[in-house]
Amino acid sequence: MPTELAAFQSASARADTTRQSLYQPCVLLLAAVAAGMVCDRYFPLGPRLWFCCSLATAALWCLAWWKRRELIAAGLLLSAAFLAGGAWHHDQWRLVRDDEVGLRITEEIRPLVCEAVALTSPRWSPAPPLSPLRTIPKGDETELLVELRSIRDGGTWRSASGYAQLDVEGHLLNVRAGDRIRLMVLASQPMKPLNPGEFDYNAHERSRRVFCRMRGLFPESVSLVERGSWWSWRLWLSRLREAGNSTLREHIHPRRSTLAAAILIGAREQLDPERNEGFLVTGTIHVLSISGLHVGILAYGFWTLFRTGLFPRRPMLWAAIGLTILYCLLTDSQPPIVRATILIVAVCISLFWGRPALGMNTLAFAGLVVLVLTPAALFQAGPQLSFLSVAAMILFAPWLTKRVEYDPLDLLIARSRPWYQRAVAAVVGEFYRVWLSICMESVIIAALLWLWNVRPNS
Repeated sequence: MPTELAAFQSASARADTTRQSLYQPCVLLLAAVAAGMVCDRYFPLGPRLWFCCSLATAALWCLAWWKRRELIAAGLLLSAAFLAGGAWHHDQWRLVRDDEVGLRITEEIRPLVCEAVALTSPRWSPAPPLSPLRTIPKGDETELLVELRSIRDGGTWRSASGYAQLDVEGHLLNVRAGDRIRLMVLASQPMKPLNPGEFDYNAHERSRRVFCRMRGLFPESVSLVERGSWWSWRLWLSRLREAGNSTLREHIHPRRSTLAAAILIGAREQLDPERNEGFLVTGTIHVLSISGLHVGILAYGFWTLFRTGLFPRRPMLWAAIGLTILYCLLTDSQPPIVRATILIVAVCISLFWGRPALGMNTLAFAGLVVLVLTPAALFQAGPQLSFLSVAAMILFAPWLTKRVEYDPLDLLIARSRPWYQRAVAAVVGEFYRVWLSICMESVIIAALLWLWNVRPNS
């Protein structure tokens, strides 16, 4: 009788697991939203048509849901998600305000006088070494992202909008995030590729909604108009980033501190060009990019402290959630980091409530959040590689994770083997799982690289 009861409970648990694995609503929503964005990228419709159709479909879904027509409601919901994805991509990729500064300039460099608000604190980058290939010497530079507020047209100031990337020769010391500044710079649009297959810098900046590049020839070309509020979250993030960078420079050798800052907080602008070129030539430039691996290591450290039992469970989970979100904001919230942060937050919440976290469903929810924040991420190689790699690891989790024996007889047989057999089996199994993970990731990387290499020629 106990054996039959255990078999029934095991069968019920497997049935529940099967139903949970099949119930993945966010996967369908993500597919619908992504399909709408792809449709707008290659077959754009009018903005009014996108928005009106999405609102009408959402109203029909509410009516079908109220009438208890579940199948029709599900179809209308997916249709509404498709139209909403196309409308959101159209808004973020194709629509700009009439006073957008990028509409007033071209790729030809021209002088510009404007006022803007600094969105980030100045980030210093060192001068490249002397080289016979560089005829004009180049010194230290400072870069920051600004939001335009007004532009001078002759003797009249006119309202303006849009984001711009500002590069200033020298060190900009009197500006911080949130300050209102006046700029006397050279401005131009980001350049489009001149040769087939060349990196499209214009599309890259467009994905950030940056339609203008500005360059100041000296630090005095940037003057302070008004100090920003001390309560600005951008200012506090910038100060925290600068404090971390200063701590690394204080405790680590100067030649290694820039590398540590690039790996830990994503401050690649301070890495000397020779070392940056070395990583690029050897094909290991991805080591310097902040990715989900960094967030995973951070969360794993908290998980290790949690398993020791020295700290209460719930405070540790909340601390892990807060720290991962803060680290995501500190490293500029790139799509792979947002994806890893959402997955870690979902796992912590599932542990907090004692419920299982569905892998593919949680990953799809992270994809929805990324597409809401950055619709252009759907068409970039980095986010594609990040999400596809994690999706493959989730799908092949039974082969990539160590098998756990639940049957008492199997456990007894495994423990009765000699210690050297168990050690060899554990080492071989670990090497096999690592090898399988590397092979799987290599196939995905090779497929994406091939796709991105043949796309310009197609």
